[in-house]
Amino acid sequence: MPPAEAVVAKAAGPAAVARQALRSLDEVVWATDPQLDTLEHLVDYVGRSAREYLQGANVTLRLDVPVEIPDESLRAGARHNIVLAINKLPTEDYLRLAEWFERRRAEEIREASEDRQDLEDAKVSLAEPGENIPWEQIKTEMGLK
Repeated sequence: MPPAEAVVAKAAGPAAVARQALRSLDEVVWATDPQLDTLEHLVDYVGRSAREYLQGANVTLRLDVPVEIPDESLRAGARHNIVLAINKLPTEDYLRLAEWFERRRAEEIREASEDRQDLEDAKVSLAEPGENIPWEQIKTEMGLK
């Protein structure tokens, strides 16, 4: 190994240890700060942590999070347990979890698109000339009553 590469390799070890120590300290501070007891902070923290973790594996993470996250409070212990559970995931399970969320999001987009199409179809049907059939009559004819 050339001298420059040896220096880089030796420096990488302590740098990795320092990064892990900072990450661990960040987890402790985050998990115990009562101002962060919200769902929004949890989503932000988990997303940031996932991005950093997967970056080391040369995996680009695309997060698709709602613009507005419900204003829900969480206990510090619950946040801490969620972080512990995520940190214990092996890389392959982490990637599987990311794929599951991606599939789920794709299904939500498809369902939303179908819902929009159903609404458009209903608007067109309601705008047609003639008398609309009452909902009660439709339910009776379909045996839903």
